[in-house]
Amino acid sequence: MKKRTFFGISAALILGIALSASGCGLFSRSGEADDNYPYDIAVQEGYEGTEGEWLAGQETGSTLYWRMWEEAKSDGSFSGTYYEFLQSLNIAPDLQSALRSVVSVVAHINSTTGSAGSGVILSLESSGDMFVITNYHVVYNNYTGKTCSEIDLYLYGGKSEANMLAAEYYGGSMKQDIALLKVKGSTLVTESDGDTHTNAEAIAESAAAPAKLGNSDELSVGESVYAVGNPENSGVSAVQGIVSVDAEYVDMQTIDGSSEV
Repeated sequence: MKKRTFFGISAALILGIALSASGCGLFSRSGEADDNYPYDIAVQEGYEGTEGEWLAGQETGSTLYWRMWEEAKSDGSFSGTYYEFLQSLNIAPDLQSALRSVVSVVAHINSTTGSAGSGVILSLESSGDMFVITNYHVVYNNYTGKTCSEIDLYLYGGKSEANMLAAEYYGGSMKQDIALLKVKGSTLVTESDGDTHTNAEAIAESAAAPAKLGNSDELSVGESVYAVGNPENSGVSAVQGIVSVDAEYVDMQTIDGSSEV
């Protein structure tokens, strides 16, 4: 098999107690919060405290658990780390669930070049048929002006050919930068050493599961989240952070460079 080089930035999957999809790094931001910023709305409604005081007063799962952890440490009932405290509350399995629902996406542009990103499993049938959502720019071929005809997916836990899935573009929107991929369980995948497997067989040997989708309206600024993606086409990984803004307008140029939306 010829060696391929890849470019692109992975999609991200944001996890609170539930999940929602987030875009890739193709956006230019003005650096200004929009009218939906919750602290601004609170001030408009009569709040007189500082932004820090407002954030500290928000009761989310994250702030509640952190406060419980600090109280448990202070009274001596718990001595472990915050992550260990979350594990004791059965919080950490949410991340494990998220990792099972993310795939690496590799779209082959030509024999030596491809575009890489990540996707989220929306549905998975017992037959191995699966739908995956990703970014349109990940699967778009600028040379042909069409979506890529050869798309590979790799399930969490490795990027070996043994767990590689063959996918096809099903539909999407360039302006919304969103694409839907379909995996047919019966599709036969041929590995470089001549071995073969069906998509269904690779899925059956994995822990793949559809994502638990959430409501972005329920997110709060300051809430702890995980971002799960495929940075530098190095495989699925996760980082932890907080929600810095719950909504804002962004400018994005379409992948073919024809317009800005």
